[in-house]
Parts: sequence; C-alpha cells; structure tokens
Amino acid sequence: MRRFLVTAAVLATAFGLAPATASADFSAAATTCDGVKRISIGNNYIRQPVHTGGAGRNCQLAYGDSGSAVTALQQALRLCNQKANISADGDFGDLTRKALAYAQYKAGVDDDGIYGPVTRGALGWPAYNGNGFTGACAKDV
Repeated sequence: MRRFLVTAAVLATAFGLAPATASADFSAAATTCDGVKRISIGNNYIRQPVHTGGAGRNCQLAYGDSGSAVTALQQALRLCNQKANISADGDFGDLTRKALAYAQYKAGVDDDGIYGPVTRGALGWPAYNGNGFTGACAKDV
C-alpha cells in the first residue's frame, strides 16, 4: 500500500496534479531578478526586486546572485524583517540566505532561503520618501 501511495504521489507531481504549496517560490519564478522597481504607496515608495526583461516582479534570487535586486532584498531583511544583521552589499551569500530563510520561517512560508513571489508577499518592505527610509515598513502591493 505504501509503495502505491509513493508511486501515485510521484506520478501526480510529474503530471502537474500535485497540490500547490508555499514552496512555489522556486518553481513559480523562472527568471533571476536583475533590477529594482520603485512602487508608489501614497507619498512614499518601496523598492522591490524585478526582472527587467519582462517577468516583472515574478522573479527569484538565490545564493550566488548579485546586484541591485539583492541589495533591495538585503535592505528589506535589515530594516523590516527580524532586523537581520547583514550588510546590504548586493551579494547573496550565506548570511543573506540564512537571514532570508529565518524571515521566511517567521512569516510562515517555506523557509528555503530562495526569494520568489511567495516570499515577496510575505516580507515587509522599507518605505522611502525624498529624505530616505521613513522608519516604516509596508507589505507588498
């Protein structure tokens, strides 16, 4: 009986019939975030990772990535999500992965240390205005 259930689960996954879970971050985001988008919220704005080639905010970041998208994620982790003690240096290294996994865990999503659409919606994002960080955090819009 157990062998049947395992086989059924494997086949269901292979044919796309398995139920969706919060771990859809990796599979739902096929492209790497390579830029940052400024999103207005009233008189303020948040900065979120994007893929500039057309995927928009449905992109992913993982260990080894670098650039402005990683910096925006690191700022969010530092300022709004468990006040992670990481530098916003634009390099997605082990400390960023661990800080992200912890923020994911605290937010109740799959804590795989990979940034994607599910994680984007679960994190808080620093709100900025013309003078810089306002001290407030906003959820994804």
